[in-house]
Amino acid sequence: MKYAAEHGDVCPPLVINLAGRFIPGRASLERRFGEGILERLQRDGPIERKETWGTWAITYDDVRERIDLPMDSYAEAIAANQRVTLLCIHGREDAVIHYSESERCARLSGSRAVIIEGGDHNFTSPAAASAMCAEVVCFFAG
Repeated sequence: MKYAAEHGDVCPPLVINLAGRFIPGRASLERRFGEGILERLQRDGPIERKETWGTWAITYDDVRERIDLPMDSYAEAIAANQRVTLLCIHGREDAVIHYSESERCARLSGSRAVIIEGGDHNFTSPAAASAMCAEVVCFFAG
């Protein structure tokens, strides 16, 4: 979304925001990773995270780069330049990032939000995965 907002030369000009974080900031970060996460990262270095899909490391620099992203401005730029069509898809049962973040992104960017009933952050249930995939196919098929 950042690239599309800054450049608008995505080809085809179709972008999907899939369960994406839209409201950055310290509070959002601490809800997911715990209070004092920035201080822990700065003091102790990268923290390894184990997820159902694998292991990854969160670093201080990565967090600092993302925490202050002007997401509202990116969404408004997409709405203003009208060169990119954006679709926001989110699971209603997402416990990592609330679906209202996709609704806000869609509202500010002049896009459409699709909230998948029963979908979690990774659309792990077969019904949610199927519904998400159907929305993606329809979006790209036109």
